[in-house]
Amino acid sequence: MRVLVLGGRSLVALDLVRNLGRHGHEAHVAESLAVNPAGWSRHARSSIRVRSPRFRFRAFLHDVAAAVETRGIDLVVPTCEETFAVARGAEWLRRRCPGVRVVAGAFHDIAVLHDKWRAMELLGGLGVPVPATERVVGEDEMDALLRRDRSRPIVVKPRFSRFGAQVRLVRPGDRRLRPDVDAGCDDWVAQEFVEGRLHCAYAYAHEGRLLACVQYVDAGARSFRVLTSFEPVRDPRFQQAIERAVAGLRYSGHISFDAIVADDRSVVIECNPRVTSGIHCLPDVDLGALFAAGSAPTEPSGRASTAARPDLLPPVFAPAPARIRVLNLLRRGPRAPGVRDVVHASDDRMPSLAYPLLVARFALTALRHRIPLVAATTHDIEWNGEEFPSP
Repeated sequence: MRVLVLGGRSLVALDLVRNLGRHGHEAHVAESLAVNPAGWSRHARSSIRVRSPRFRFRAFLHDVAAAVETRGIDLVVPTCEETFAVARGAEWLRRRCPGVRVVAGAFHDIAVLHDKWRAMELLGGLGVPVPATERVVGEDEMDALLRRDRSRPIVVKPRFSRFGAQVRLVRPGDRRLRPDVDAGCDDWVAQEFVEGRLHCAYAYAHEGRLLACVQYVDAGARSFRVLTSFEPVRDPRFQQAIERAVAGLRYSGHISFDAIVADDRSVVIECNPRVTSGIHCLPDVDLGALFAAGSAPTEPSGRASTAARPDLLPPVFAPAPARIRVLNLLRRGPRAPGVRDVVHASDDRMPSLAYPLLVARFALTALRHRIPLVAATTHDIEWNGEEFPSP
């Protein structure tokens, strides 16, 4: 099977390309930046430059379509926030390239789930435990929120954000946000603060049925921060919430959740309807077969084609721990000898050389646009609820 992996800058894309290669699939990697680490992998058949999905949406779709046509692609797998552009243009892409499968949730579903305010409303309506959440628009509403008498902290974050950027724990008595937090944003979400441990989950579903799901934690990470170690865990209450959400939405595609797990409850605090780091914990799963099964084309009757039935998928193997070694070197605490490293592979060293170049590229973007480094990593691909033009 020929697979086009988008978002070659991400570690998720790199791990996916290596997984595809190990399981006998042909991987091609597209990226809108000149530096394409996953495309440097020995498992990548080609590295393709595409236009920015955020700033050149139509050109991006045409670039993807051209790659599908010239390389005979069977499966298109976005891995970063280009997922929203791909989902918005999926029907156009299928008409342009008959037979191609697009591995992304339906746009109307993932658009709601990416919105941190609407997602909590939707999930809560399905019976998923969520924290009390309200939308805060503009400086006046934020000032009114901060002036309230509160006995407990609240969590304030932009309505559209990623990587825990600009998330702030506001304690009782705080009357303002830091300038570096509130700059450039006037649409916020305020959530009840829940004590407990951060659990994350990555799942892949087809028509409301989970085909794969892994929960994981990073013992050394603080809440609202990017994880650098991935230790599989399983909380039955969190699992039940995931199953309830997926079934209630009849969801198909990638979906990820963050939850706070405590002794007395498990509360889902966020949803990311795209691939996340959980796939690092599934090294033995044939992800190509998994995604093909969950993106089966429909027949005129509306039934899934038997060409890729989810019930014919091999059983999912037990998850395994993983880590990002170069980032863990900056943290104190016990090391994890013998745990698979996501970046460095003894038989695939070239991507490790690409990441320093990519970080330099992000640093230039941050300086040019006067934005934080973490924001620079998604500057040309992120989606913050804007209207897409017609494909």
